Amino acid sequence: MEKKDLEKMDIYNLAMDLGEAVWQLVLTWDEFAQDTMSRPYVQNVDAIASNIASGYGRQSPNEKRNYTVFARSAALSTKVWLEKAYRRGLVEEETYQHIKGMNEKMIGKLYGYVNFLEEKGGATPVQSIRRKQKLKKTKQETT
Repeated sequence: MEKKDLEKMDIYNLAMDLGEAVWQLVLTWDEFAQDTMSRPYVQNVDAIASNIASGYGRQSPNEKRNYTVFARSAALSTKVWLEKAYRRGLVEEETYQHIKGMNEKMIGKLYGYVNFLEEKGGATPVQSIRRKQKLKKTKQETT
């Protein structure tokens, strides 16, 4: 059986891999750390792939963009939870660097994907107006 298009997307697969890396990490934590930190950390990291999938299933470019922005927000929150875990001694340096690298790559790809969707017509109304004003201003300055 051939994979669906969503499952072929690099950004989706990276989000899934990041989620699994975080899951494996938090399973090693003691009960207190799991109760206090692992729940929001795992919820945020899993929300990345979930929102990418939700956006992928939408018809409207604006909806696709919005869900990708939600995914990006979750990736930024995931960055915070990793940093907290590292500062509290829950993550070894090598694991920290590995997950941090994956998350930074994820954030970069999400910024790029949002830009791609905006170029395809998924910009918010305010962004569309600002883009048109900027183009108009640029044309006036060159003439």
